[in-house]
Amino acid sequence: MSAKKSAEGASVLLPRNVAAALPFVSRETARPVLTGVHLTPTHVYATDSYKLVRISLPKHGPQAEDFPKMNGEPSTSEIPETGVTIPASALKRALSSWPAHSSRVAALPVLNSIAVAVTDDVVRLTTTDLERTTVEVARLIREVEVPPYDELMDKYAEPEAVVYLDARFLAEIARAMLTFLGGPARRNRFRASHVIKLELFGQTKPIRFTAERDDRDQTMEALLMPVRPGDGGPS
Repeated sequence: MSAKKSAEGASVLLPRNVAAALPFVSRETARPVLTGVHLTPTHVYATDSYKLVRISLPKHGPQAEDFPKMNGEPSTSEIPETGVTIPASALKRALSSWPAHSSRVAALPVLNSIAVAVTDDVVRLTTTDLERTTVEVARLIREVEVPPYDELMDKYAEPEAVVYLDARFLAEIARAMLTFLGGPARRNRFRASHVIKLELFGQTKPIRFTAERDDRDQTMEALLMPVRPGDGGPS
């Protein structure tokens, strides 16, 4: 969803699934940069210092220059290669502004995107179905030191084991163990009592999860079978 790049950066459209970055954003205001989503011409990043996410933007599909102009002006502008940090609250509002059902959005894939425009210290996030247009305006989060997202993500190049899991089953186990441990806790706040253990025995072997409640001398264990890449069944 990127337009043609220049030496300085590129225009981008954000697909709906960038909403997956929001759970990684911090609510703590001591470091404002952690309360935002960092956007570059190729990726979206977020971290709360406990967990980190990197989402690549689509390389194919609607182009930024195809997004409808607003009052005769382009809805997008170039995002610098170094990126900008957008308040998570603004992105969340933009994600929720799409019409629930719209035949125009279904017929024109470019409308199923958020157009991003940055001017000085302000970001504009535009959504439209050609009948109704919403523009979320917010100040960028400026901080001298931005987390080294790629360095952190790529720090460990060679994994000791690679296992493919069904995300739904993994989420069910995590939710069940949080219930067992007495959750939920305050979001993004680490609690030692909510730690679970994960054990890997090989690429085709089950993964074992263990949760322990010291206050009750109680243990919960779960197994999850891996899956073969590209296959819906267990390996």
